[in-house]
Amino acid sequence: MVDFMIGYRYNPFSKPLADFPLEELIRLRDVSEGWFVDYKSEPLSPKDFGKHLSASANQFGGWLFVGVKEGPNKSLKAESFPGIPASDVGAVLVKIREGVSAHVSPPFFFDHRIIDGPVDAIGLEAGRSIIVVAVPEGPNLPFVHSSGKIYRRIADSSDPKAETDRTVLDAMWRKSED
Repeated sequence: MVDFMIGYRYNPFSKPLADFPLEELIRLRDVSEGWFVDYKSEPLSPKDFGKHLSASANQFGGWLFVGVKEGPNKSLKAESFPGIPASDVGAVLVKIREGVSAHVSPPFFFDHRIIDGPVDAIGLEAGRSIIVVAVPEGPNLPFVHSSGKIYRRIADSSDPKAETDRTVLDAMWRKSED
């Protein structure tokens, strides 16, 4: 794992991805989904992982948490940490990698960490895991999804938005050239 924070505008933890204490996941109860954070209680398809991760790379970078449940009534904050079956982690990591390598052009760097239960502070049980994916802001913008769309994370929306504004797209190209 990469042990630096280059390219990360936001980190919900006190230390880099590889080093933060597991109990710090409790901080996510106060962190809303939006510009920098995306919660998924269940794994996505490779195509959807590509959509969500490219949206972060195209915007400011961000964090995807698989196995973290958002609060009721779209509160946007982490309510619980059910995790996913630990036996599924390998297959989910393959879906994440495939999402970036097969569904995004050009592919981009991301890092990840597996949090295995039990972690009493957040109620993560033994045999369950949370996958934390960290995506730095991309240097080669824009990242185009296999659907032909360019996605970005916008405000407090939990779903990436396809970018159609020519001015924003031009700004992405200029940023890449710089």
